[in-house]
Amino acid sequence: MSIALFLLLQSATPYGTPAEEILLPRGPKPDEQQVEQPVGQQVSSTEKRFNDCVDLAIDNPVAAIAEANRWRIEGGRYLARHCLAFAYAEQARWPLATATFVEAAREAEVAGDERTANFWAQAGNAALADGQALQAIEHFNAALVQGSLEGLQKGEVHLDRA
Repeated sequence: MSIALFLLLQSATPYGTPAEEILLPRGPKPDEQQVEQPVGQQVSSTEKRFNDCVDLAIDNPVAAIAEANRWRIEGGRYLARHCLAFAYAEQARWPLATATFVEAAREAEVAGDERTANFWAQAGNAALADGQALQAIEHFNAALVQGSLEGLQKGEVHLDRA
């Protein structure tokens, strides 16, 4: 097992921590339709589709690629793009995963999404898995500069960067 793959697997992003923790919805936007959650939380239909797409990427990356592309055409923006990147990563298609994570991170940053740092960290991990250490450092730096990572996640990004 290469060192990059080892780092990718131990990291909180994208694989070391369950997707639910990394991608946990932060709350719905007022204009989005609400979907009931079993624990009483409300999740927007967009967040539900995102979570379902990421789950599909884990179980069936080929189907997730088709779903993510369909969603992008329908206006899924950076969440659809992130799901696409995650599916590429599940297939170990590291150059495509890296580029797509970067696109998702840039779009999320413009949108002010709280997960932007996670998306950058995932881009860094995909670049590491592809053997692109200098590119990975740039993406980890972009994750850290967001200022939103705390605790274990922040420590793991520092570790991956090192």
